[in-house]
Amino acid sequence: MNLTTGFEKFLGKVNLDDTRIKRLITAHNGLRDALVADVEVKKFYKNDYLQGSYALKLGIKPISGGEYDVDIILELNLKDDKGNYVMDGYNTLHWLYNILKEMPAYKDKVDYPKKRAIRITYAKDLRLDISPVHFKNENDPVEIVPDWKLTNPKGFKQHCIDTNKASYNKFYYVTRMLKYLRDIHLGVGCHPKSILLTTLISKHITNKEG
Repeated sequence: MNLTTGFEKFLGKVNLDDTRIKRLITAHNGLRDALVADVEVKKFYKNDYLQGSYALKLGIKPISGGEYDVDIILELNLKDDKGNYVMDGYNTLHWLYNILKEMPAYKDKVDYPKKRAIRITYAKDLRLDISPVHFKNENDPVEIVPDWKLTNPKGFKQHCIDTNKASYNKFYYVTRMLKYLRDIHLGVGCHPKSILLTTLISKHITNKEG
């Protein structure tokens, strides 16, 4: 077995399998469609999109029965014409939680608001995390609820795309591999967060071909 073949075999253990990917796609599309169709959400809705490891092509197969997930950004216009917030941060989280609690498909799956997200938990270790944010302008950082801190998920996604291209498509593979090794050696819940590890790798990965 040569090095390339061995590496590809190892990635087969690391990468999300087709069954999990299909479940993720069905789950996040169903939830996003339900939110867009909701009368209350429509009053504030601007956009929705994926973020996190799955959206960045950095998702890995969970080990030891761990969860696999999708992170969803829900962009809302949460200010009135005078620039005042129509709801404070915690009220926004509870507002979204109550909307999901009234939907038959999610009333038994929705968890009480976490720090910055509402979680939908499915059987077989699948979950969706929805983070409401205040939309400002297209391609600008958004203000994440509940503390209104600026974040730029679109910018970070583009950074990962650019880094992968500059590394001759090594960045995605190397990051998934190191995340998997991290989970094996450190265990889920006590390891460096994925966004920190991903950022460190992006700063140090080679830009040489071969």
